[in-house]
Amino acid sequence: MVPAFAGLFAPHWREDARGTICGLTAFHTRAHLAKAALDSAAFQAYDVLEAMEKDSSKRLGSIKVDGGMSVNSPLLQFQADVADVAVSKPAIPETTAVGACYAAGLAVGFWHSTDELAQKWKESGRFVPAMPPAQRARLLWDWNKAVRRAMGWVDGGPPAGAAVGASVGVGARGDIGSGGREPKSVLEAPEGPGMGKKYPVFFDDEPADGPRAYFDDDEVRRLHAFTFGQLAF
Repeated sequence: MVPAFAGLFAPHWREDARGTICGLTAFHTRAHLAKAALDSAAFQAYDVLEAMEKDSSKRLGSIKVDGGMSVNSPLLQFQADVADVAVSKPAIPETTAVGACYAAGLAVGFWHSTDELAQKWKESGRFVPAMPPAQRARLLWDWNKAVRRAMGWVDGGPPAGAAVGASVGVGARGDIGSGGREPKSVLEAPEGPGMGKKYPVFFDDEPADGPRAYFDDDEVRRLHAFTFGQLAF
């Protein structure tokens, strides 16, 4: 999930991006969508942290987090894993409110220096990277693919006179379809219409943006309509 509801900000700066959910299958549930929304916060933070490291030519030693989301330990562990850096959780998560109190205290002389205030910060938890490098690389690869697919949704529409319609995708038997090729894989319907029936899957030899699957049966359309109808909240 890419929550680009008002475009993508740092470090992408793409106002033509929009929120997208990629990679759904018949096996995903509302729990997967909730987890994807949570993970997207960590991925977006990683994008900014990576840009900071590149611009400064310095490696981050740790990350200090705050705010309401910092009470979510699974998120903080995922953040440490994705960013490959330790995440430090404060004893008081509401840093904005604490900062306002500190500013007021300094103004009236209750505290005498920012050095004194710095001593008041306490760590309540620390999360260290524990994800295997290969798994981390795979997750970041998929995140970057999703980000690319979230871009370009705001445009001027099709050029005048251009043909409008699906040029690729699910087609009837003989339409796009296999072109006489042998299937490289099969899709088995897990439930609902067509349950247990296998459908051949074909891939372009050199697609521009990754393998694209085609299905040789109109019934797949009904299968997909049934399956995604089950994703009710």
